[in-house]
Amino acid sequence: KTRTTLMAAEQANTPITVVCPPVAAPVWHGEREKWGIRIAVETYTYEQIRRYGFAMPRYPTLVIDEGHYLRNMDAGRTEAVYGRLCSGLDGFATGAERVWVLSGTLIPNHAGELYPHLRSLLPHTIPNNLGRPMSYAEFSHRYLKTRPNPFARYGKPRVIGHRNISELKTRIAPY
Repeated sequence: KTRTTLMAAEQANTPITVVCPPVAAPVWHGEREKWGIRIAVETYTYEQIRRYGFAMPRYPTLVIDEGHYLRNMDAGRTEAVYGRLCSGLDGFATGAERVWVLSGTLIPNHAGELYPHLRSLLPHTIPNNLGRPMSYAEFSHRYLKTRPNPFARYGKPRVIGHRNISELKTRIAPY
């Protein structure tokens, strides 16, 4: 995925900022050199984004490597990248012309793990009855089967299955 992304960025003639785990940063630079990629690549770890956020310079194209790290909207790194409540208004991804989310983990545990990405990057794909992006509670009610979990943070229910999944697939299929 690293080489493919670098080649796509070079073909699009766009420098990229990569947010990734610490072990992946040298891989991006090594692959860039190995394949003779000429576009600029800047790498930051999730922790750097969490600590310094908007102070970090970035290119118009943001690559989120290991995007499954952002599946929990309550996590600090998810908030640092996508903003409070995954609003897309005050996170590191705000203002990026394009965001490419990469993951080698193809299958999420449940559709709720897609919510932070959809809410921040494609809010128009999950409208509620008022035409605004769904809250997590609305998304959960529409697409997840849950049961109460007394041990969860913020009383978040435990996901035990899906509902209306074909509708969700249709909504995000073009992307």
